[in-house]
Amino acid sequence: GINSGSEYTSKKDTLRVMVKITNYGADLKDLKVSATIYELGLYAPGGKFDLKNGQTIARFIEIPIADAGRNIIENKMYDIRIVVSNEEVRRVKHRAFKLQ
Repeated sequence: GINSGSEYTSKKDTLRVMVKITNYGADLKDLKVSATIYELGLYAPGGKFDLKNGQTIARFIEIPIADAGRNIIENKMYDIRIVVSNEEVRRVKHRAFKLQ
């Protein structure tokens, strides 16, 4: 699952996204997690990790919203794209949040 802690954030804030990942299959090596807000031109990597069968972990990604500069429109919903992948698997989720 993906949880940003709040569906609202300020244009001066850093959006902290928690990505909770559970592996229901074979052990996975060298997974990477990242977050992208295309409309604001923002990308944030979350680092590499391994995940064993049956293991659940949480990773945090911090996206400095202020880096979007003048692209920001307040009181608007934005989509965030979360990707967890390695050379063998790729999972993509989209969530919305609102800038106030």
